[in-house]
Amino acid sequence: MKPGSRQSRKLLLWDIDGTILHTGKAGEAALGHAMETLHGVAKGLQGLEIAGRTDKWIVEQLLAREGLAHGEREIARFLDVLEFEFAKVVDIVNTTMINAAVISTLNILSLS
Repeated sequence: MKPGSRQSRKLLLWDIDGTILHTGKAGEAALGHAMETLHGVAKGLQGLEIAGRTDKWIVEQLLAREGLAHGEREIARFLDVLEFEFAKVVDIVNTTMINAAVISTLNILSLS
């Protein structure tokens, strides 16, 4: 892209530990909503330590905790619903904030 171009660009950020993005715990809420949607269980993440864990690991633990099948197929289905639920939660909460240092870095990069 040429400098000064007004063309729109998108940036997709993954942030497991909250150092780049702060979402107001939207991920936790979405996991709970997905569990309730799929299995009618409304306990959320109660009793699970999720810090540093992958979504796949968390989903497997949620399903196992309730005595539900937790093979690859069930996890994949859950993750599909989770993606949808996360989008809904982020739209509702609308509290996603990007760390100021990341914004500064992106501004510098946009000038190059």
